[in-house]
Amino acid sequence: MADSTYQKLKWQLILRLARRLPSCRALTPLFSESLERPLARREKILMKLHFFTCEACRRYTAQIKKMGEMVKPSGEEKLDSESTPKLSGNARERIKAALESAKKSG
Repeated sequence: MADSTYQKLKWQLILRLARRLPSCRALTPLFSESLERPLARREKILMKLHFFTCEACRRYTAQIKKMGEMVKPSGEEKLDSESTPKLSGNARERIKAALESAKKSG
C-alpha cells in the first residue's frame, strides 16, 4: 500500500514538473549543443529536470552521443594537414573556370 502511494506521488510530481518545463521540441537544440559546448548552469538544470520527466529525450541524447562517437575518427585515423592530399594549382584553376562558366550560363 505504501509503495502504491509512493508511486502515485512520484508520478504526480513528474507530471507537474513536465507541465512547467519547456517542451521536447524547444529543448532538442540544447541537447545537440551540449555535445559541442559547455552548458550554462541554468541549461544543465533544465536538461536534467527534463530528462527526469522524459524517457524519449534521454534515449535521443544517448543516440546522438553514440552517433557522434561513431563519426569521429579514432586517434590513428586522424589526418594531419601534411598528409592530407592537396589539389595542384592547375586543378584549382580548372575547377574555378568550370564554376565561373556554370555561373555565367545559369
